[in-house]
Amino acid sequence: MDEADAAITDDNLRALLTGLRAAFYVHLGRPALAVQRATEALGSGVLPPPAFVMASFGLVGGLGVQGLADQIGDAAARAYAVGASADAAVPSFGLGFWHTLALQLAGYLPEATQVAGELRRRGADIPGAPQLYGTVLAGRAALATGRLRTAIRELREARTGLSPFDTSGFEELCLVALVSAHASAGDVPAAREALSRLGDIHHPGWEFLHPEASLARAALAAAEGSVSQAITHARAAANRAALNGQHAIEVLALQSAARLGDRTVAERLLVLSSQVGGPHVCGPRVQAAASHAAALAADDAEALHAASVSYEQFGDLLAAADAAAQSAISHSHTGRRGPAQAAVSRATRLAALCEGARTPALLAALHPLPLTTREREIVTLAADGLSNRDIASRLLVSVRTVEGHLYRATAKLGVTDRTQLPSVLRGD
Repeated sequence: MDEADAAITDDNLRALLTGLRAAFYVHLGRPALAVQRATEALGSGVLPPPAFVMASFGLVGGLGVQGLADQIGDAAARAYAVGASADAAVPSFGLGFWHTLALQLAGYLPEATQVAGELRRRGADIPGAPQLYGTVLAGRAALATGRLRTAIRELREARTGLSPFDTSGFEELCLVALVSAHASAGDVPAAREALSRLGDIHHPGWEFLHPEASLARAALAAAEGSVSQAITHARAAANRAALNGQHAIEVLALQSAARLGDRTVAERLLVLSSQVGGPHVCGPRVQAAASHAAALAADDAEALHAASVSYEQFGDLLAAADAAAQSAISHSHTGRRGPAQAAVSRATRLAALCEGARTPALLAALHPLPLTTREREIVTLAADGLSNRDIASRLLVSVRTVEGHLYRATAKLGVTDRTQLPSVLRGD
């Protein structure tokens, strides 16, 4: 593209290349440049329909991942209208991905689900892989709202159908979501398989997906019982997104860390939710996540309940379930049995709406044990069959530290053999 740009003298051709650069930049995790180039190209008035739609990737996606979904305005609608022509129909699904991602990150989940459904209907009339692109978007929309079994069903269908095709990255979008969905549902083997396949097909031109892949690894580590490792992955996702200027993705990563019990992310979320002192991210998610993180840091059970309500109101049922579970745990710490039971009931209801979610917060609230967070983590890993040395390696602690935690935990639980730990954790 650089060589072509240097060789041409026609302004119309240069506008075409500028629009393509916008699409490249947003995929490479450079959203500010993507918006700049897209604005230049779309303002030229000379782009043919496919190039217009691809330039819109940069504008819609770049604004969305920066946390500026409210500035997208009519840009997506104009691009869909242009994309209605036959030669731009397939690029419209790429636009649909960036549009739904922007809405999901901001917390406009019903709108994202509606857009995904419309694109799925459009794809039904197009032969080949595009018939399944809309199914990928529908599966990702289901995951964003916490409907795990629905997401898994949609994403599996899409993955099976897409496997014979060159899918322009849609198989990667499918797999990264499948890792998180399987892990959140407690199906560790399926999550591992999807993650292994994801590593096989990753394309370096899709660097923007790096933070989401880290969040998928966080979900898998949490499902395996390595909560501290999961928090490390979530923080890594947030740091990578922040460096790229993908502040809406940073919010989602910090929210994920808070759901895992990280009490250190409140200050950064406050900055991201405010117009003073840093980048301002729009939409209901950032405010709910900032309130959630602050409540967790303060061990404020009532504020955790309020955060759960906020999440439920905009449709993030999985985050709502985790915040409710954390509220129940906080109430239990202060001996407030009635409010704790009410919070457990709320968490149970939300987990059912999530179609069988099994997250660390839900497991700790629904199957309480007289253990510290670290003791529960080590007991969970031991129950999964890891040796003391394996646990120490995974958690970056000494074998003696693991042995000490296990000794105290088994004494509290009244068990004498680690083979008894799985039934204790299940509540049998």
